[in-house]
Amino acid sequence: MIGLTRRWSANAWVDGSRFAPSLGLFAGASSDSEDCGEYSLFKLAAPRARPTRSWRAQRSAGGLPVLLNGWIDNRIELAQALGFDPASPSAQSLEYLYGCAFERWGDAADARISGLYAAIVVLPDGRIRLSRSPIGAYPLFYASNRQGAAVCSIPRPIFAAGWPKALCKKAFLASLAFELEPDKEASQYEGIRQVPDGAIVYLSPDGVKGQRWYDLTALPEVRLRRDEDYVEQANALLAESVGHALAQAKNPAVSLSGGLDSSICADEILRQLPAGQRLKSFTFHPLDDWTGQVPPTNFADERDYVRQFAAMHPQLDACFLENRDIGFDHKADEFFLAMGSGYPSMSVGTPHHGVWQAASKAGVDWLLSAADGNFTISNSGHWAYSEYLLKGRWIELWRMAAGRAGDHRSVIRRILALGAMPLLPPRAQATIRGFLHGNDDTPRYSNPLLRPEVSPPGGERAFGGPGGVSRRARLRAIEARFGIAAEFGHGFEQVFGLRSRDVTHYRPLIEFCFSIPTDQFVRGGVTRWLARRMAVGRLPEDQRNERRYAMQNADLYPRISSRLPDLRAKIEILASDPELAALIDFDKARAMIDTWPAQDPGYGRLAAELKYALPSTILMGQFFQHVTGRN
Repeated sequence: MIGLTRRWSANAWVDGSRFAPSLGLFAGASSDSEDCGEYSLFKLAAPRARPTRSWRAQRSAGGLPVLLNGWIDNRIELAQALGFDPASPSAQSLEYLYGCAFERWGDAADARISGLYAAIVVLPDGRIRLSRSPIGAYPLFYASNRQGAAVCSIPRPIFAAGWPKALCKKAFLASLAFELEPDKEASQYEGIRQVPDGAIVYLSPDGVKGQRWYDLTALPEVRLRRDEDYVEQANALLAESVGHALAQAKNPAVSLSGGLDSSICADEILRQLPAGQRLKSFTFHPLDDWTGQVPPTNFADERDYVRQFAAMHPQLDACFLENRDIGFDHKADEFFLAMGSGYPSMSVGTPHHGVWQAASKAGVDWLLSAADGNFTISNSGHWAYSEYLLKGRWIELWRMAAGRAGDHRSVIRRILALGAMPLLPPRAQATIRGFLHGNDDTPRYSNPLLRPEVSPPGGERAFGGPGGVSRRARLRAIEARFGIAAEFGHGFEQVFGLRSRDVTHYRPLIEFCFSIPTDQFVRGGVTRWLARRMAVGRLPEDQRNERRYAMQNADLYPRISSRLPDLRAKIEILASDPELAALIDFDKARAMIDTWPAQDPGYGRLAAELKYALPSTILMGQFFQHVTGRN
C-alpha cells in the first residue's frame, strides 16, 4: 500500500507523523516513510513488511518521486519502448519505469501500461498526480483542500493524518438499502474521494482535476478465422497471466472450487510450476451434518469434483474446509478497521475467510484465484437470450432456453422470461413479475428492514448479477462493479497477512473475452462454451460437462439459525442507537427472530430476508457503530 501527505499552507491540517504507524498497523510496525519537507511519502511493501532503514521512494530518470502499488505485466515491453535494457537494475523497478513512462508520454503513459496498479507522482510545480489502471485496479483515496492533501490506498491513514472522520450518510444509506453507489469517485466518508479506475487525477491548492481515459464498452471487436483460434488465444492469455503471477510468488496456493474457471486456472498453474514443487488448494464446503435442499440448477458440495480433479493432478494437495466457526460477521471489526469500509455483501463472503486463514497458516505468500472467471473465460453469455431474440436467431435461442438445467418452466416461457422481459421498461417488468410471482423478485429487492419513511438513493441493486439487455449494457454494468469496493483486497491482505492475485483478472484476457462474439460463450444450447473447450484435457469430463452451478452458501440458514440468541442481542445493541433506529425497523427484525422457521424456507422472498437482509443489516449497523465509536 502507498500514501502521501502534502502541506500547501503553514497551518495545514496534515500531520504526516501519524501516517506511517497507521499504514503499518496490521504489520505491527510503521510503514516505510520519507520526509521531503512540504510532503512525505509512505509505502508498505507487503502486509507484514517491516520498515527499511533510511528508506527513500524511487525517483524517475528526471527525479520525480514515484510510488506504485500493484504490478505492471508488460514491464519488458515497456522498458524496451523506453530504450532500457529489460535486464538492467533500473528496469526492474516498476516505480522507475512508470515515472519514465510519464516523463516520455505524459498522461498517455497509462494507456501503454498493462497491469493492476495505483500510482502517485509528485510534480515539480507542487501538484500531485494520482492514477489507477483500468478494470478494477487497486484503490487510491484522497482528501484535499487549499491547506493540504493526504492520499492512501485505504482511508485509515488519511484520518490519522488529521482529516475529520465523518461517515457519509448518503453512502451509508445506499449500502443499507443494498444499492450500489453510482458515483465512482465517492467513498463512505465525508470529504474523502477516490480515483476512478482507468482515470488520472491532479491535486493542487487550486482544486482537483481529473479525467477518465478508459472505456471498456468501446473495445474493438475481435474476430478470428476459426472457433479453435478463440480457444487457443484464451489459453495463451491465461498462460501469460499465470506466468506473471508465479513470477511474484515463492510459495503460492490456489482457491479451488468444483467449477470450471478455478480448475482451469489451477491446471495452468500446475503446468507452470517448477518440477517437483507441489501446489496446495483450499476448498470450502457445507457443514458435514447439513442436510438441506438443493435446487436442480445447483450443486452444493464441491468436494467430489475437486477430488476427481486432484486425482488427475497428482502434484496438487487438496485441502477441504468446513468453516464451522466462521459466521456472517467473522472478523467484522478487523475488516472494518483494515478496509475503512463496510458493505452488505460482506455477510455472504465470509466462507472465503477459511481459505485465507488456512493459506496463512500454511505459510503461503500469494493466494491465487479465478474470482472473475464468470465474467471472462467461463462467461455464460446470458445476454444472448435478448440478442438472439432481436436478431431472429430462433434455433440458437430455442436451444439455449431448452438447455437450461433444472428450469421447470416450458421453453416458450423461458424465452419470454429471459429474452423478452429484459427488453421491457423496468416498471413493466416489475408489474409482470408482481402479477406472476406475488412480487417475489429476490434478485432485485430493497432492504425490507428499512423504515417505510426512509427514502433510499435509488441506485442499482447490490444483490443480483450485473444486468443489461444488450451486451454493451452488460459490459457497462460489469465495468461499474469492477471499480466498487476495491479496498476489499487490502482488507483481506492486512487481516490474513498474505498477497492475492486473480489470474482471470488480467487486462489482455478481460479485453479479449469482452470483444469476441457471443456465440463463443454459448453454442448449440451449451453455455460457458469457451471454458468447456479450454477445459479439454485439463478437467475430468464429468466436471467439464456439468451444467449446474455451485451453490456456495448452501448451509447459510442453519449457520444463522444456530445463533438466534446472539442475533437478538446484537439487534438490541443496535436498536439503542437513535440514528440507526430512525433508519432500521428493529421491531420487524425482532419479529424475524421470534418467528424463525424450524426448516429452511428455500429460495423465495422470506428466505432472502432471513438469510441475507437480516445479517447484512446487522453487519451494516455494526459498521455504523464502528465508525461512530458507539460499539
